[in-house]
Amino acid sequence: MDTSGISRLGFESWASNIMVNAIEDYVVPCGAGGEGNVSHTGKDFSMHMDWDRDNINCSVRAWTESNGWQEYSHSIKRKASPPPCGAVGDGD
Repeated sequence: MDTSGISRLGFESWASNIMVNAIEDYVVPCGAGGEGNVSHTGKDFSMHMDWDRDNINCSVRAWTESNGWQEYSHSIKRKASPPPCGAVGDGD
């Protein structure tokens, strides 16, 4: 996880971007309405995400030059359960 964008974007925007990337990388292809989690930890950051059929919860923590350690957490209520992995649409 590259922390160089924090000073350019601001911490919350940078952390939100990390969350979106994690959702696209882990929840969308493999969530399939099931449960899962992923964590990444480095010297100056950590990210943890867990999900189930109803919610996605994510927390990002990173060191910032101006404010030291900052944390941003967000919970997302899923509107509908996604189809199983590999499910094919109805042909429309």
